[in-house]
Amino acid sequence: MKNTPLEPCATDSLLPSVVSPQFDKYGHRILTMGEVTRFRKEGYLHVPTLTQPSEIAWIGNLIDQFYAHRGLAHGVIDQPTKLASALQSTCVYQSCLKVARQLLGRMAMYGNDRALYKEAYGNLGSPWHQDASFHGRYSLHDSIVFWIPLHDVQTENGCMQYIPLERNQVVLPHRPFFPKDPSSLMTDHAEEFKAVNCPLPAGGATIHGALTLHCAHVNTVASRRRVWTLTFRPWGRWNCIAPSRVFHVARLIAGKMMSSARRR
Repeated sequence: MKNTPLEPCATDSLLPSVVSPQFDKYGHRILTMGEVTRFRKEGYLHVPTLTQPSEIAWIGNLIDQFYAHRGLAHGVIDQPTKLASALQSTCVYQSCLKVARQLLGRMAMYGNDRALYKEAYGNLGSPWHQDASFHGRYSLHDSIVFWIPLHDVQTENGCMQYIPLERNQVVLPHRPFFPKDPSSLMTDHAEEFKAVNCPLPAGGATIHGALTLHCAHVNTVASRRRVWTLTFRPWGRWNCIAPSRVFHVARLIAGKMMSSARRR
């Protein structure tokens, strides 16, 4: 789609007071220095203007077709970009890649993407958790996720909530949300009084890091809540062999061996 400059969004009730968005010469959204600083401090960023609402409508219609083809009304579809490579040419995808390289370094690449559709009049939101809890003990927790709603989202239809990072934030204890599904993790240690709601207009997004506590409200309205997420890592899908991670793992193993030797 053509990368045209964004017009001011008319949905003022969904927008906080922010500085004017910044774009590169190709019309891709990039972060201001203030936004970069805020993300590094708080672990998340509320970006009301990432791309044109018309592009989000086109993406939404495309992903809707994937659900219809599978006979699904809601649930998760992994890697929509594999089902339609045209998604990687969109302004929103290219903007996310540019922003990821601002935050993670010039080698940052695509790691994964998912479509997350929640049913109308739902009973469950997404519980408080940190993405790092899914990554394993040898991870550097250096991925970032772009949460891109395919329509306006507010509290009533499942917008995101975040708790700003603590100094020296660590991975908190997690447990399965569904007892029979060990992959459905949640934490009981979130200080919910610190939570910040992040409503968004179509064309906006939130960005969060792996250590950032987040959850999503229950969708209580008569229509589905439709979201596309994009994950980027310093070395993309090759992050498991990134030099920084290899060094990190080697250091952990060496420390374990030294501790074991001292106990003998």
